[in-house]
Amino acid sequence: MSATEQVLIEKIRQLPPQRLAEVEDFVDFLGTRDDDQRLTQAAAKR
Repeated sequence: MSATEQVLIEKIRQLPPQRLAEVEDFVDFLGTRDDDQRLTQAAAKR
């Protein structure tokens, strides 16, 4: 695990439960956005 990952995990551990849900939602959003960008790029190459 990288130092950046360790710092991020430690920060997440210090958050209250309601903030953890927000972090999870944001991470899901980032993953979806990245998936959408990959699909758009793949479609543009056709």
